[in-house]
Formats: sequence, structure tokens, C-alpha cells
Amino acid sequence: MLSESIKATLKDVACQLTSAKKRALTAQVRLDYLSGSARKAETVKGWGRKSVQRGRDTLTSRVPYPDEDVARGRNKWEAVVPHV
Repeated sequence: MLSESIKATLKDVACQLTSAKKRALTAQVRLDYLSGSARKAETVKGWGRKSVQRGRDTLTSRVPYPDEDVARGRNKWEAVVPHV
């Protein structure tokens, strides 16, 4: 399937990318090397299957999924305690 050197290179590249670019990379790797299978990408590379599928959707439709950075993390204390 994939040699160890290719796996290491893909892991390094994927760690350097974020959000939409990473999803596009995982989808392209899935198509080129893993017979188009998101499950193989999950088992061989450890990438989330849902993320790989979103990358595929982005490649086919050319419309990236919006990043939900605001939904993660803690709210600012000014928003939590507005009367202060």
C-alpha cells in the first residue's frame, strides 16, 4: 500500500496544514493512494473519516466547509459576565 517513508512524509505535511487545506490533502491522498476509501484513510493514516469525507466534498464541489473556530473554546469573560 504505502511505504513507511511516504507515510512519514504525509504525516509531516498534514501536521503543518490546518482546516480546509488539510482536509483537501487527506481527500487527495485517499483518492490517489487508498482506492478512494475513507475507511482506509482512517485505519492506515489515523485521519478522521468524517474529515476525509468533507475533504472529498470540498474537492468535488469546490466550496470549502466553513471552519467553526468560534464554536470551540471558552467564551470571553466579558460575554459571560456582561454586568461587570
